[in-house]
Amino acid sequence: MVISMKKSIFYGGLILFFFLMICNPLVADGESVLGDEFFVKGQYEEAIAAYEVELKTADDPAPIYNNLATAYYQLGNVEQALQYFELAANAAPESGIPWINLAMLYELEGDLDAAEENYLKATSSSDPAAAVNGYLGVSMLLLDKGNTEGAISALESALDRIDGETAHEFQELRMQIYDNIGQICATLGENEKAFDAFAAAAQAGTENPTPWMKLGSLLENAGMPERALLMYQEALSRDSDNITNAQEMYDSLFATISSQDVPIVTDQGGSTQNQESLSADDRSEISHACEIVHFYNYNCEACQRLEPWLFAFKAKYPEVQIISYELHAIGSKQKLEALKREHGISSVSVPIVFICGSVIEGVDAIQRDLEPMVLSLHGFKPR
Repeated sequence: MVISMKKSIFYGGLILFFFLMICNPLVADGESVLGDEFFVKGQYEEAIAAYEVELKTADDPAPIYNNLATAYYQLGNVEQALQYFELAANAAPESGIPWINLAMLYELEGDLDAAEENYLKATSSSDPAAAVNGYLGVSMLLLDKGNTEGAISALESALDRIDGETAHEFQELRMQIYDNIGQICATLGENEKAFDAFAAAAQAGTENPTPWMKLGSLLENAGMPERALLMYQEALSRDSDNITNAQEMYDSLFATISSQDVPIVTDQGGSTQNQESLSADDRSEISHACEIVHFYNYNCEACQRLEPWLFAFKAKYPEVQIISYELHAIGSKQKLEALKREHGISSVSVPIVFICGSVIEGVDAIQRDLEPMVLSLHGFKPR
């Protein structure tokens, strides 16, 4: 099950944002009122006449130039639209919106060099949202040229531009940017980078289910069905309008897992082990006696460092069951709170493992102490 990675998915939000800007007038403080009234009624010729009158007494001509360009665009007069967008951009170069509209119009006309030049001008805007959309436009053009490295670099610059911005519109932009990076990396087969980007998109502060779906797809394709199922659950909890196929993906994977004769045991590194060489009673006793509960966070550098070590540990001790919980998955925090109460501890950091009444916290401590503890408690021998 692979989620389609088409370019239209990359930039659906971007194209809509540009379309709204190029098809709607800017509102200036107390100006262009009559022109705007004609515009919203679709009376573009009347709007142009009103804007030209209002332009004679306007303190700030830039919004009216932009609105004249927009009205001419609606009438199909591209030459006049370009002329007035140029006037608007030069009258208020810090605004950003006229540069983006100008770039979009050049792109529609097939002049991609002029489009890229004006998107780049928008990136210097004092308006962070306009600057970000300038970077997104540059990224889209570079992607069309096959320059994926440059496209990702432009997206990363967009993230830097809104670093520290907390308004909802920036959360949405941040989610979209990370999602775009993830999609590009996924199409290049760079699944680890794609995973990190989708995880960042999922934690951007929005309730969009799409990044969770893509995390689930990556995990499922990587052979980690139980973790994938958690991601599909997260997507479902955010998809009340059924904009994704999360339910279908969840049902299909759940049916696959349920059909297994022996429950799948999935570790942090993604390996699975059905332990067919052991009897059912032995498997049950070992699973209960040597269960390791592991908590991690997608964006935790120490957790990422621990992952290959856990993979090797599982291969060395296949009898040991490692159950991993990502802190943001459904039920994970409740499970962690219950174990904290059980062990009498008030605060912890990840990565952390619980084993047989003991707690090991931190990547260095886990790598140092987990194997000796397993050997002393249960007498297992390395494979």
